[in-house]
Amino acid sequence: MFTELKDRILWFDGDITALDANYLYNKLLDNEDISQIHVPAITPEIKMYNRHAQTALTVKETNNSLPTDWNILEKYKILPLKTYVLLQLEREVSNNNFTDKEIEARINRLNIELDLWAKHKMLDLLRTLIYIVDVFTENKIVWGTGRGSSCACYLLYLIKLHDVDSVLYNLDIKEFFR
Repeated sequence: MFTELKDRILWFDGDITALDANYLYNKLLDNEDISQIHVPAITPEIKMYNRHAQTALTVKETNNSLPTDWNILEKYKILPLKTYVLLQLEREVSNNNFTDKEIEARINRLNIELDLWAKHKMLDLLRTLIYIVDVFTENKIVWGTGRGSSCACYLLYLIKLHDVDSVLYNLDIKEFFR
């Protein structure tokens, strides 16, 4: 849920937290409000800081405050995702000469990924991405063929967000959910 940088942590929601002892010491001396700072773990420096600070730093595991009420058409908000992606898989299978084993591998991968999207509470995001791809397609807007860890996600390939068949290239879905 976060990216480690040289001396700070960038959370997926854009918060940046510097974790070195000097940063915490300066915040304590300046009596600054740090109520919006969260840390991935309580380290010895954080414990020391918390003993002396008025506002203790807390561990941030997820951000449930991200908005999911994007302005998309209602039909996308209620889109039955499993049915939709299974239809996309059916289209993919009909366009290719897959063996039964290859089809089974794709169905298994699809089910695993749907479960992961649900576990990470990202199904609304997936619906929004489907909407965006549809709008781009309808308006003949060109977008990239694939980039970064998104190419490890077979669902994103099926909804045509990118052109990299992660099952064909045996890309690990864990790369996407890191």
